[in-house]
Order: sequence, then structure tokens, then C-alpha cells
Amino acid sequence: MELEVSRDSTSLSDIESHAAPSQDCMLQNHGDLSDTHICKGVDSLINVFLDRRFRVTGFLRRDNHAEVYSILCVPSPSECFEARAYDLGGLSPKLRQYRLRSIKRLSKRTVLEALWGGRTVIVYKAGTEMIQGKETSEHKEPLPSELPPRDGLPRFVENTEVKRQIKTTDRQQEMARIRQLERRQSKRRSKRQMDPSRNLREETAKGYKTEVDSPRETAEEEALYVLLYIAHSDELHLRDQLPAATRLSLERYLQKSDLNFEDDNEMEAFMKTKHHELLFLRRQQKKLPALLKRRHDEFEQILRAPPPYPVRAPPPYPSNFEHQQSVKMAQHRYKVIKNVSDILPKLIHEVDTVHRELRKRLTLARQKKQEVENLIAIGVERKRLTRQVAAYGKCSRAVFPTSMSYAQVVVQYAAAEKELNDFERRHATSSALLDSLAEYKKLIGSSGKESALSTQAPVDEFIRGFEQLDVVLRCLVDC
Repeated sequence: MELEVSRDSTSLSDIESHAAPSQDCMLQNHGDLSDTHICKGVDSLINVFLDRRFRVTGFLRRDNHAEVYSILCVPSPSECFEARAYDLGGLSPKLRQYRLRSIKRLSKRTVLEALWGGRTVIVYKAGTEMIQGKETSEHKEPLPSELPPRDGLPRFVENTEVKRQIKTTDRQQEMARIRQLERRQSKRRSKRQMDPSRNLREETAKGYKTEVDSPRETAEEEALYVLLYIAHSDELHLRDQLPAATRLSLERYLQKSDLNFEDDNEMEAFMKTKHHELLFLRRQQKKLPALLKRRHDEFEQILRAPPPYPVRAPPPYPSNFEHQQSVKMAQHRYKVIKNVSDILPKLIHEVDTVHRELRKRLTLARQKKQEVENLIAIGVERKRLTRQVAAYGKCSRAVFPTSMSYAQVVVQYAAAEKELNDFERRHATSSALLDSLAEYKKLIGSSGKESALSTQAPVDEFIRGFEQLDVVLRCLVDC
């Protein structure tokens, strides 16, 4: 039997006045789509009553496979329901399968399933509270962030927790600084190697040849290795080939005299310098294996290369003196790095020992300094109390006896004298101050032997003394 659809939305009493089920504008859920009533002749579900319990109040949006409507539950208006209308007729098998799968996803929340106007209507629970004042557009689907929450809870919670700032230590900062410096040096070196014109000699305005943009970073490392080799070599005559300023700095370093500090702040500055030097030497030690292999390969390549002229070439053919000198130069460069690889671990151990000793001495010196400051404060307080007693004594001699002022001064004098005696009993004598001062001066007076090599100043003087590092190495080879 086909039912007519009523669009009367005046009141609930008019809806319930229909006695016969055939005159009700409703759809009953029988659990099977084949047994449900079909209401025809209406294109929109608005103001349609389903199963006497649900009234379609308005259109919400269009999803991929259905139209979504808002539902008012007549017995319990506070509950929130929605309805989806699916058109399953005249579709391709694939699209029909998609829509049936969408219906199946709503099966756990479905409260009513019916056919209306050739479309399948699914009424399901959409939340626990009624959505008020929702305005949607028929042509634009709202974003999920624009929809009000259906469970009463905020959809997004702002994270107000303040992130804890990670504090880096001095060692980490120094390591990061060294890594950044080496990255920049490597980039500059690669850029020079890629540009062949920068490695060529060119004529200057004065008429003599000079090398354009010589790699200073490599020269500094080379100078450091050569200086370490000379400093720890048994061949003392090699030091005579150094510039005067560099030789003087090297001799002062080798004397390893004790250093005296004015206070603990100067001692702390020296300790940080030693720490930075320790990190620098460790970084250089990590480079030595690759550098040693490269020097070995260079020496082997030059050694195996055939001489440009016969060994016993008659005049006017030149001799192989230059080739022999290049072989000696490569051999000596390899020898320098080989010896430095043995020297550097000992030097690092020595610098590390000095740094640890300085750190312990600095801690003790700071403690003694605090004791000295406390004793000085005690001395200042003792002096104040002594002057106070003396002042009340003078006042008592200048006031007429038996007067009220005299009695008040006598009382104040006795109280001040008692306070001074109690203060002297509570605190140590002045000899403790002298002992603490002596210990503090002893701690900061000498920091042990200066075992680390001051690299930067001697290296700069070393490079300025010789325009090219090859000249230095040639002098060492000739010696």
C-alpha cells in the first residue's frame, strides 16, 4: 500500500492525532529494506517524520555519497541525531559498492533504516548534545575545524607548556666553534681547488711573481706540525732556522716556568685557555691518520716517478738535482707527520693533566677566598664594635656624674662592651685570617708548569718569517 506524505509541521498534537498508521507520514524500521514503506512524490526530506520519533529539521551538507540532514528526536529533544540519504539506483557496480560500504560504517550508530523516495535513509546518533545555531552552505562543505564539537570538549588545546631551554657547556660551545671554523676552511679550500686560476702565479705591478691567495689555513696547520717537530726534536740546530721571535717563544715554552696569578679570576681565564687548547689538539690528533696516509702516498708517488733526465746525462743536460730535492722534501714531510703523531698524544696527556690540576686548585682557591672574605667581614665588625665602646667611654668622661645622661651613657657603654666580648668569644682570632690569606696566595701563586704550546702567536710569527712553507722545509732538509 502506498502512503501519502504529510508536510504539516504545525505541532506535535496534530501529528499524533492520526489514528490509522496508513495516514501517518512516517517510515517504520523493520530491519530489512524490502519490508519498509516507501513514500513517493517528495524530493526533499525536510519536515518529514520518520517512525513517529524523528523529524527532519533541515539540510546540513552533501558528502561524497549522501545528503546529510539534521534530525529532531521528538521523545528526547536533547539527543543529537543526523540522517543520511543514499541514492542506490542506476549506479555503476563500483559506486554502489562504495555507498553500501559507507552505510555499513554507520551500522553501529544506526537507530533507523528506511526507504523514502527511492533513497535509503539512515538515522544515526551524531553526539550527546543538540547542535544549536549551525549554519551551513549548500555549495561549500565546512572544514572539520569549523564544525562545533559534538562531545562538548574543545577540538584543539593550546599547548602553554614552556619548553625547557637546553644549556650548553663550555666544552660543547668550543667544539661547535671549532667544527664551524673547520667547515668554513674546508669550503674555502674546495673553492680554491675548483678555480685553477687562483693556484697560478701571476705578475704583479712590481715585476716579481707572487702566489695569489695562498691557502693560509693549510699553512697554519703545516707550521704547527713543523713547530711541534722542532720543539721535540733532538736536533737542536734546527731551532736556529726559525725566526727570532718564534725561537724566543719556543725557548720560553720549553723552559716550562711556573706561572703566578694575581687572583682566582686570572687563574680561571688561564684554565679556560688550556681547555680550549686541549680541544684543539684533540681535533688535530683526529686528522693525523688521514694526513699521514696522504703524505705517505705523496712520498711513494714521487719516489716511483722516473727522473726527467738520465741518471748520468752528459752536459749540457741538467742533472736531476730538483728531482732529488723533491724526493727529500716529500720524505721529510712524511717524517714530520710521523713524529708529530707520536708527540701529540703525550702533549695532549700533559695538557689534560695541567687542566685537571688547575680545576682542582681553582675550586680550593675559591673556597679559601670565601673564608678570607668572611674573616674580613668579621674584622670590620670587630673594629666597629671597638670604636663604639671607645665612643661611649669618651661620652661618659664628658658628662656630669649622677645625671640622667650620665646614667644612660654608662648603660650603653656596658652593653657595647658586653657585645664586643661576646663577639670575640664567638669568632676566631686574627691569626685565622692570616692563615687563610697565606693558603689562598699559595694556591693562586703558581699553577704548575705551563705544558701547553701557545700555538697562535708563534705560528703567525713563523709564517711571517718565511713567505712560503716550502722554504722552511727545504731549510730543514738541508740541515
